[in-house]
Amino acid sequence: MMGSLDERIPWLVRYRPTSFDDLIAPKSIRTQLVTGALSESPPHLLISGPPGCGKTTAWLMFVRQVLGPSWKGTTHIHQARDNARGKATATFTEFLQPQNEGGQSLAGKMSLSAFDRNFLTTQGPPPPAGFESVEGRSGERPISRIIVIEDADYLGHRIQPMLRRMMEQDSRTTRFVMTCRAPSRMIDALRSRLVHLRLPAIPKKDIRERLSWIFVQEDKVVEEAVLDDIIHVAQGDLRRALLIAEVIAAKGWLNDRELVQQYLLNTKELDGHKVLQQALKGRTHAVEKMATGRMKVERLVGAMGVIDDWLYEKGLEPSEVVHRLHLALVASGMMLTPSLQNELLSALARMDGRVHSTTMPRAVIEEFMLTCSEIGQRHGLAPMT
Repeated sequence: MMGSLDERIPWLVRYRPTSFDDLIAPKSIRTQLVTGALSESPPHLLISGPPGCGKTTAWLMFVRQVLGPSWKGTTHIHQARDNARGKATATFTEFLQPQNEGGQSLAGKMSLSAFDRNFLTTQGPPPPAGFESVEGRSGERPISRIIVIEDADYLGHRIQPMLRRMMEQDSRTTRFVMTCRAPSRMIDALRSRLVHLRLPAIPKKDIRERLSWIFVQEDKVVEEAVLDDIIHVAQGDLRRALLIAEVIAAKGWLNDRELVQQYLLNTKELDGHKVLQQALKGRTHAVEKMATGRMKVERLVGAMGVIDDWLYEKGLEPSEVVHRLHLALVASGMMLTPSLQNELLSALARMDGRVHSTTMPRAVIEEFMLTCSEIGQRHGLAPMT
């Protein structure tokens, strides 16, 4: 039986692979990752792929292998998506060149721990390769630190050239590792200086094997139909599969498919399905009255109500809205006719082309929803106006 401390650790963290051999990725990708991590001069790295494909796990392994046991003290992480609008350049500059460092950039600083990697504590995950990396040849300066930039495709075009120059001038003892979903949003001059690893969505059979193994570790028995439902909703996203599986296990529903399906229908996992159904039926701006104290107020509950929840409550970026809607169209079992699906995909592609270049993405998404209503009318799914 696991101790109470272990039980409080989410499955996503508790069962994160710590060995290159356990990383769910094509063999060629694992080989590139291992070769780079064991090299005396590791490359700058770009890891791209869809949500839940293992980008974070991959860079954690790479950093641990390159920097050794003291890796946490010399790893610096920046989440590019968190940059405030209008202050992105200042925020990123402060991260790379703190004001109290006398003008020296983070990339140009040397860490003493690089000279003796066993000097600091060795607690933590073991080396992913099964052994510590060999120190550099005599006379070479070892890699001192690694700067990780997550969601690097959110870096603006004013920041990316600055980062490229820093990689060229100040990174003799520093390496950059970046993750992203859309590498095309990064300038060619920056991408050309990175070894690019593209991780695909996790195959269903691999998600099944990993979940089945975890259920055995947790001493849980799961109904096959419930496992099928989790895998179907995950759509290649192992992180999503783990989160759903842990919630269902905590509720004791692993052998009650009816309760599981009801839960899945009331979570955001199928919201994309709901949004499109509402829009196709002409319920783009449907409202309902809600009692708040002695007053009744109208609340948006149609397709745009869900979109507003995504944008303003859950903090989704417009690109993530497009991603969810695309998944709903191609992989959610909506049972659309080919002609209806083609019209919706064409409209979604037009919206995707505009939503990244506007200062009012909600208006562009709203126009797409109204287009869906018009398509629904033509196909007899919505009442004519």
